Amino acid sequence: MALSAAALLGLSALAADPSPGGWLGFVGLVGLGAGLGVFIAPNNHATINAAPQSLSGEAGAMLNLMRVLGTSLGVASASSMLSWRMQVATGSHERRLSHFSQPHLVEAAQSGLVMLAIFAAIAGALSLARKTPA
Repeated sequence: MALSAAALLGLSALAADPSPGGWLGFVGLVGLGAGLGVFIAPNNHATINAAPQSLSGEAGAMLNLMRVLGTSLGVASASSMLSWRMQVATGSHERRLSHFSQPHLVEAAQSGLVMLAIFAAIAGALSLARKTPA
């Protein structure tokens, strides 16, 4: 998850100064995907193994519920951050992107990426705090 958080912070910095080229954005997205891929499977495995065998079905269902909840909250949080930062930057409550300048939009997107990086760091920390099964 640390790789995902670092990739999100890198993408946020790249949004501020995209001059190094598009390939760095590609590397950032690859890092984000690799970090998620390396984290999710072992985390799911550890979560299922932490449950008693008689409750493995319920543990799988809870894991799926948490995944959907996390996705929903992540998208809602990022959208809310984008909207809020656009309103703060421009003082406007306009909903159409055509009314906003590119610097304001980039700044708002950066805030969303930083927030998602914080969420990734929290998820990583919580996974480290897991009790080992007896």
